[in-house]
Amino acid sequence: MELFQLGVIFLFYALVIGAVGYFLLKFVNRIQYPNTMKISQIIDRIYLAPNKGIIFVKVANKVYMIGVADNNIVLLKEFEYSEFSKKD
Repeated sequence: MELFQLGVIFLFYALVIGAVGYFLLKFVNRIQYPNTMKISQIIDRIYLAPNKGIIFVKVANKVYMIGVADNNIVLLKEFEYSEFSKKD
């Protein structure tokens, strides 16, 4: 019975130490770089064919419409974000 209790206590401490280690590793990046922010965001993707499509990317106050193919990336059009987000 005493061996069983030691095993349960060991298992409990191992789980607690593992959980603390997991949370430390998960949140250490947020502690090191608290002021990081995303400067770009993919707003939408339109797939036209396999490995071909149009991607809308927001960077600062601009939205870029980019054509993407197998070996080619082309800027198709540039919008102001306020113009892009208007609803008619």
